[in-house]
Formats: sequence, structure tokens, C-alpha cells
Amino acid sequence: MARLERLLYLVNLFKVREKVTLQELVAESGVSKRTVYRDLETLSRMNVPIRYDNGYHLAGDVSLPTFNFTDEEKELIGCSLRCSPLARLPRFRDIINNIEKKILATSDNKDRDSLNNYLQSAQNKTSVFSGKKSAILDHFIKSLMSREPLMIFLKNGEIMNGLLPKSLIIGKNSWELVLNEQDDGTVHNISLKDIEKLDSVPMASNMMAEV
Repeated sequence: MARLERLLYLVNLFKVREKVTLQELVAESGVSKRTVYRDLETLSRMNVPIRYDNGYHLAGDVSLPTFNFTDEEKELIGCSLRCSPLARLPRFRDIINNIEKKILATSDNKDRDSLNNYLQSAQNKTSVFSGKKSAILDHFIKSLMSREPLMIFLKNGEIMNGLLPKSLIIGKNSWELVLNEQDDGTVHNISLKDIEKLDSVPMASNMMAEV
């Protein structure tokens, strides 16, 4: 988390918990003890009334916007994140974990434990891709966001050039990459297990395809 984001996260944490130990602050924010001390000092200079009494706590009210989600909404958001295809990619897994921490920080102790157990149950049903599959999906998602054409190398030796990423289809036992031909819009559904690798189409080749 960026520093400003972390400071807001800590304030929300104090608002929903009666007391938080230094060890908990380190674990929750993912930084060192020294950084936590600096953050607490910064909050103090910002007139956030933090006190220590067998744990850190707010000595007064602080008006900051919090997530106004119901418990059911938090469960749905958390489960959607854990079960998202992006959660199978290490790069997005870390981002999703940070979002979940923010959601959990707005719940009281009882609700937080219940929600965390619910999310853990959802995570256990979702394995994380690694190696070649992770690299292929990561490349595909980046190209999907940037609308960058791809060259697809299939395991049977076939090469499909200049296809535009369109979407992902997530089945129970298989994943399919959906791509369009640039010239006539023909749609191709290609199973992830049939792909050897992906490459971005060089800019010159892409421009020639558009001429």
C-alpha cells in the first residue's frame, strides 16, 4: 500500500477495533515496526488522537468516510474477488489481498472473523496458476486492457497472427481465450490448454494489417 492509503487504512482500523497491538499493526499494514511508528507519529501530527494503553486506540472521534457495505455485500465482494480468474495470477493476487484487508478493517471483531472464514472457504476452492499458464493469462489480460493484437502459438504447431483479445470464458474444467480477427471480426475461442505461448504483434505488422 502507498503511504497515504496506509494511513487511511490505519485510521479505519482504529475506528472499528477497541485496541490494536504493535504486532497487529505490523501484520495488518505489511510494513516494519519502524514504519508503523512513523505512521503513528504522522497521524498524531495530523491531530488524529491515538493513545497507547496495552494497545493503540483512538482517544476521540475521527470523522473519516468508511465503506458503508452490509455484511452480505462484503461477503459478495470478497467472494467475487477470491473466485475471480484474476485471483489465479500472482500479480493480481497481492492487489486482491489488499482490497480484502480494507474490507475486513471496516468490520468489528465478530463480523471480521466470520467474514474472514467465509473468504478463506472461497479461496480454498480457487487454485493459483503458476508457470506457463500464469504467463499466458497475464499476457492475455494485459493485451485485453491495451487492445494490443496477439500472435498465438498453438501446441499443434499452428500460428494465429494479429488476433485482438476480447474476453475470457471460465468453465468448470477449462478456460478459453476469446479473440477476434482484425479484418472481418471472426471470433476464435481457444482453449488455454492448447496454447504453447503468446506474443505481442510488432507495431509494424499491426500497422500493415490495418492498411
